[in-house]
Amino acid sequence: MEPTIALTLAQIANTTIAAVKQAKDMVGQSKESTAVKEQLITIYDHVLELKEKISDFQDANHALEVENRELKERLAQKESIERRGEFGYFFKKGEDDPLCPKCYQEFDRVTYLSKVKSYSNGAIKRVCIVCHHHCYEREGQSLQHLPRSRSGWMGN
Repeated sequence: MEPTIALTLAQIANTTIAAVKQAKDMVGQSKESTAVKEQLITIYDHVLELKEKISDFQDANHALEVENRELKERLAQKESIERRGEFGYFFKKGEDDPLCPKCYQEFDRVTYLSKVKSYSNGAIKRVCIVCHHHCYEREGQSLQHLPRSRSGWMGN
């Protein structure tokens, strides 16, 4: 709880208590019901203000609880992920499917890479199923460009 909220709640509570004591004293000393009614209205106003501040406190407390829960979940997730293997992929502990390094490092998101795919140029890679980031496990050879004739493909 913020110090200003706590101080405000304490001030309202003290003012309310003082107003209640004053109303009690007025009832015992005076037969004028108007003064008692005015003091009771003041007490009622302070109680409403106190209820409003308590509601604000509960909202702030709830927001902090949600944030705390989310941070604990993120921490638990980070603790369950390890970097290993020849290519430095991230893995969830106990799993063999690698995570996308881009999604994990940039967005703190756990997404998996595709199975290994081999290509005709010799490349071996995995692709993220979410962001489509390519992770090469072996680079492919450059394709040799066939010489072209100046007359075009139909021999014109």
